[in-house]
Amino acid sequence: MTERCSLCERRKQEKEQFCDFHNTALRNLEQGYKMWNEAFGDITKEKYYSELERQPATGHAVRELIKYFRDRQMIV
Repeated sequence: MTERCSLCERRKQEKEQFCDFHNTALRNLEQGYKMWNEAFGDITKEKYYSELERQPATGHAVRELIKYFRDRQMIV
C-alpha cells in the first residue's frame, strides 16, 4: 500500500510526511523564515505565518502547511 501525503492524496516518499509538492513548499517556508528572521530579527513563526497569509502571492501549498501546523499546534 502506498503512503499518502498528510495534506493531499499524492504519494509521499518513504519516511516523509508530505508529498514532493508539499515538501518543496515546506523547504521554501523554512528557508523564507530564516531570511525573514535575519532581516527583521527574532520574528516568531506565528508572526511570519500571519504575514505570509496576508500576502496575495503566497501559494496554496504554503497556506495548506500553515493551516496544518496551526491545527496541530505545531508552531513554535
